Amino acid sequence: RWEATVEGIAVGTPQVGGQGQMVYITHNTWSETFQGYMRGRLSVFRNDFNGMGGEVPMNGAGAMGFADKDAPFGPVSVVTKSDGTDHVYWGEAWDEGRASYGLLYEFDSATFHLTGLAPTSWSTIMAPTLSADGSSMWLGGQGSCIHGWPRGHSFADRPAWSVTVDPGAGVTPISTPLAVSADEARVC
Repeated sequence: RWEATVEGIAVGTPQVGGQGQMVYITHNTWSETFQGYMRGRLSVFRNDFNGMGGEVPMNGAGAMGFADKDAPFGPVSVVTKSDGTDHVYWGEAWDEGRASYGLLYEFDSATFHLTGLAPTSWSTIMAPTLSADGSSMWLGGQGSCIHGWPRGHSFADRPAWSVTVDPGAGVTPISTPLAVSADEARVC
C-alpha cells in the first residue's frame, strides 16, 4: 500500500492505467501568473507493486509545458490501447464548466508526450467517455451539450456532432457521467 499527496484540489478520482503500473490524476492550484485563476496539472504516479509508489517526473521528453498550464483542468479518463500504452484524456474546466472556450488534452504513457488537442467553444467538468478501444469519445460540456467523436474522427478536430440536451439550461454544464450503448449508437 502507498499513498501520495497532490498540491491543490484533486479533480475527480485517480485513474489506474491498463497494466496497473500508472495512476493518473489532474489537480488545480491557484495561478501565480494570473491572479484569480486556477492552474491545472496532470500528475502521473508509478506503482512498483512492492508497496511503493512515486510521482513520475514530468520534465521528460515531450512533456513540454502542458503538465502545468494556467487553465483549470477537468477529470481524466484512461484507455489502454492494443499496444499496452495508456492514453489519458481531459478538458479544461473554465468557470466550473460554464465557459464558452476550452481545450482538450491527450497524454501518451509510452512517450510521456502531452498534446493540446482541439480548441473548443465550450468547457467541461466531466471526464470524457471513451470506447473500449479508445477510437471514439463523448464529452458533456457547457450549455447542456454533448459532443461526439465517432470512430475515424480525429480527437484533434472539432467534434463530428454536438447536441443540446436542455435548450433552457443556459450555460449550465453536463454534470453527470455519460453512458454509451455497446454498439455506440446511443448516448445518455
